[in-house]
Amino acid sequence: MINMFQQIEVETSSGFLFSSTDVESGVMFQSSDYNIYPRFPTLEVKYLEEGQVKGPERTPYGTVSLYLTHNIRRISREYPTIMDACQNIGGSAEVLVFIFVYFMVVHHDIVMDLYMLNNAVLMNPKNLGPAPARQNQVTDSGLQKGKLEHQPYSYW
Repeated sequence: MINMFQQIEVETSSGFLFSSTDVESGVMFQSSDYNIYPRFPTLEVKYLEEGQVKGPERTPYGTVSLYLTHNIRRISREYPTIMDACQNIGGSAEVLVFIFVYFMVVHHDIVMDLYMLNNAVLMNPKNLGPAPARQNQVTDSGLQKGKLEHQPYSYW
């Protein structure tokens, strides 16, 4: 693993009604690689600098190597605005309207099937209306059902 400094550009798009874009750039430290050596108080090293032997010195605690790169990392952040939220609500409203219309069509089909069943099969259109109010026994005798009359089917 190499310790690397890399240029980074962050593009942020945000706003309330309309979005505005800001670009920030900086330097990013990509990795953290380091070596730790055991250091003994009595251990000394000699090193060569410009052709001459230098030292003795104690060993270092560790080394850190840093490298620069030409790569540029670009990050884009986009935050939703009110307009985006309204578009999302509009999509949900389309689904709700579709469900409402679907149930209305199914309800209409059921009502039409009941009408066809009561009128075409039972052949008694007066069964569709509300039941007549009872007045007295003499007039109710004329309203009694005959052999061919049946109760109409109802939605409930």
